[in-house]
Formats: sequence, structure tokens, C-alpha cells
Amino acid sequence: MEIKELIKTYDQALDFISVSKLIKFTQRMNFIHARIGEGEGLVDKKIRNVEHYILKNTHKSMTETFWYNFLTNLFQNFFLIYKNEFKLDPHFNLLNGVETLSILKYTEGNFYTTHVDQVYKHEIDKKTRFISFILLLNNDYEGGEICFTDPDHKSNEKEIKVQPGRLIMWPSNFLYPHKVKPVTKGTRYSVVGWGVA
Repeated sequence: MEIKELIKTYDQALDFISVSKLIKFTQRMNFIHARIGEGEGLVDKKIRNVEHYILKNTHKSMTETFWYNFLTNLFQNFFLIYKNEFKLDPHFNLLNGVETLSILKYTEGNFYTTHVDQVYKHEIDKKTRFISFILLLNNDYEGGEICFTDPDHKSNEKEIKVQPGRLIMWPSNFLYPHKVKPVTKGTRYSVVGWGVA
């Protein structure tokens, strides 16, 4: 099996009406510059130039709590499909859930250079990301493509086509470096999250 076969897309993971409602909900969010790394990571716009809003299930807004729970459940359900499709160990589960559920807002000129997602979230208990999720919300922009680079052949890229409601999943480890190309026109919205073990 080629490692790129583990980069999986699921079309219409979120239906058009739900995507529209989620985008409408994002219009009232206060986005901030996204950091690199976890916790008190730094803002470096030469590496990661994007704004984000972290969804929480403990927020005073019932709508935000709804979206947090809905999206977490969506990601967990698709992880089960992914796990069965690739015949992963049945004991391989999202026991620690989905962490850091964020809505990303890439405006014109925003990008994220090549990186991998696997970082230690908690130094004490060593929880680490093992599966990555990106839910694409819109396609009324230009640029902003997600590209995976083969770690052995830097010129060999796998570009994921944009489609609203498309869910992309892949292992978070060092074998899956990826980037988001600069948005050249419009605003790109997506939701990201990671399964931790």
C-alpha cells in the first residue's frame, strides 16, 4: 500500500444546508491569528498566516456548543469508517476524543507552509495526535489548495480538490507533510481537528 492511499476524502460528509448554516455561524466569530504548535505557541506569519476560532463545548453560546458536539461526533463517526476501510486494529480508537476543534479563515494572501500535525498536546500524559481531519466548507475562492508532499520525493505532490462538505483524513505523523497554498481571491473556510491517543 502506498502511504498516500491513507489520505482519504469523503464527499458530502456534511450536507450543503449544514455547511451553509455553519458558514453563517462563522460570520459572528472573533477570529484571531493562529499560532504554531500548541498552548502558548508563537504567531509567525511567515510560516502560518491564517486566522482561527477555537470551538468549545463549554462556551456560553448554545449554538457553539451544538456545533462543537456535532462536528466532534461527525469526525468520530468518519474515523470508524476510515478504521474499517483500512482494517486498522479494532482497539485503535479515539479514546481521548477529538482535540482543538478550530474553524480556519484564510483571506487573500493567507497560507500555511509545509508542516506535519503530530505534536504532543500534554507533556504529562503524552497524548499525541494520530489522525487529522479537515472539513472544507466553501469553494467560492481561488488558491488555498491543500497539498501533501511525498517525504521521499519533494516534487511529488498530491493536491486535494476543493469541494464544500468534503472531509479529508490522514495519519498525523511525519510521513504526511502538507501545506495550504496562498489564497489568491476570496475567503476560504474550513474546520480542523485531530484525534488524540
